[in-house]
Amino acid sequence: MSQVAAATQLSPAVARRFLLTLVQLGYLRQTDRRFVLTPTVMEIGASYPDSMNLAEVAQPFLQPVRDETGDSVSLTTLAGDDIIHLAHVQTERMRRFAVTPGSRVPAYVSASGRAMLAFLPQDRLDGHLADLDVEQRTPYTVTSVADLRERLAEVRRKGYALVVDELDMGITVIGVRS
Repeated sequence: MSQVAAATQLSPAVARRFLLTLVQLGYLRQTDRRFVLTPTVMEIGASYPDSMNLAEVAQPFLQPVRDETGDSVSLTTLAGDDIIHLAHVQTERMRRFAVTPGSRVPAYVSASGRAMLAFLPQDRLDGHLADLDVEQRTPYTVTSVADLRERLAEVRRKGYALVVDELDMGITVIGVRS
């Protein structure tokens, strides 16, 4: 109790009242003269991530990349056979690929998807590719699993994926995994 009083700059009596209130609420347990955190204390911090808007958190990282390159920038995640756009900063250019948070694109034809697939553990990648149904979206779309494996090996070597005209004509995308 004296440590809490000193750390909070409260009088020992006020610190004791606070500690006893936290015991009553289930956040602390008193053992002899010591106070110990309980697992219930996790509830205090658990709501913080739920209250965060991912786009707001990602914006300060995505915006400078968009400003420097002049190109759209997205934060994505792998979800089954697709990537899902979690946050996106649109380019100011006339030619754009319509992306909104929550939009999905097949991972095999996406640069960010390839960047994530390339670094999956081998057994997960094999499982993913075994069930993959590829669709030729443009004349340049990789439709062979063997060719896709070669591209993914190249991504592993280079550390990034480059997809040109495979998703849609005129769309060039670079993907990196962090």
